[in-house]
Amino acid sequence: MRNILITFIILAFPGSVFSDSSNFLIGKWVSDKEATIEYNEGKVKWTEDQRKFFENNLGKLRLNFTEGTVQLYFEEDLGKSKYEIIKRGPSYLVIRTETSKEEREFFGNENPYRDIKYYIEGERIYTEPNSSKLLLREYFRKAK
Repeated sequence: MRNILITFIILAFPGSVFSDSSNFLIGKWVSDKEATIEYNEGKVKWTEDQRKFFENNLGKLRLNFTEGTVQLYFEEDLGKSKYEIIKRGPSYLVIRTETSKEEREFFGNENPYRDIKYYIEGERIYTEPNSSKLLLREYFRKAK
């Protein structure tokens, strides 16, 4: 069950960064609750329960990128995943991570890898989770 929670968080709330070098990715990032809610409000129809869920949980996901690995935290340590940068552009970065057997079984996906595209916007980054119709975009900012 813990692996399924990790998978959901990675798919629904992925986070990371980029530029022309992977150095921009390295460091600690935190979900930006205010920017995420502001962007999605009015674009996505949330029930009152969904709104409460996002208000209570956004801002808790933390990511710690080192060279080739990302450590996930969501009120507790959720473990590490390996990643590699597979594509870069002037305002985006695509990373590839490995998926667990539990994740593939849960989502009915045979692919052992997941590609995640991140966009840079000033001092923050965002991703557009394709696994969630409830969040069109989630923002992250550098942790202090």
